[in-house]
Amino acid sequence: MKMSKYVWLCAGLVICIFSIRTAAATPVLSGTEIGVDLGQTTTTNWNNFSTNTTIGAGSVVSLAGAIADGVSVTVNGVNSFSPAGVSNWVGLVSQGGSAPPEFVDSVTSDFAQRTSGGQIFVTISGLPTTLTYNIYAVTLGNPIASQTDVVTIFAASTYGPSSIFRTSSSGGAFHSFLGISPDGTGTFDLRVKDDSQSNPALAGLLIVAVPEPGTITLVAIGCVVAAGLVRRRQSRLATN
Repeated sequence: MKMSKYVWLCAGLVICIFSIRTAAATPVLSGTEIGVDLGQTTTTNWNNFSTNTTIGAGSVVSLAGAIADGVSVTVNGVNSFSPAGVSNWVGLVSQGGSAPPEFVDSVTSDFAQRTSGGQIFVTISGLPTTLTYNIYAVTLGNPIASQTDVVTIFAASTYGPSSIFRTSSSGGAFHSFLGISPDGTGTFDLRVKDDSQSNPALAGLLIVAVPEPGTITLVAIGCVVAAGLVRRRQSRLATN
């Protein structure tokens, strides 16, 4: 009998812990923002990488500080996580730039690079396929070796490449991909290389979930229909 009580007590604790953890996880919805910060300086509510690794599902956070349910992020191909990025990068809104305001100095003041050539890979998995995504990337705001950073996204389709000469990046330019659809598994693969295949770099990445254009159209039609029904009802009431 005592053993049975202990079993039920343990089961209750497991259910309680699972419920608490589940409640902390928030589905990715339109407007959800997920940040990826590469380099040695950490940024609050961004997913910080100072080594090639995976932040698994249940640990990826949104900029709102909630767990992005089901989402995982993998960074690979980097052989140097440097603290020597650009402080007070002119692309930041705080410096008068036009990058999304979610980018802050701690994101762009360090970066990851592959000094031996090749590519940097960032893979985002577990995203809802019913949404599309705007993706913004800051490669390197420091004109090292006058290189051009090239970003391409492989998802439902191939998006890009987007190319920025590093002196332009120093002037506040950043990579922007709008309306990206993930593949059928909710995954997209972002790759960074440079034109000389010698030293690609990436400081930060912002993913913003947005409704599919078809969804927006349906919502708009629904609003028009609802407004028409309200007006018709008001007209009938006024007549009576």
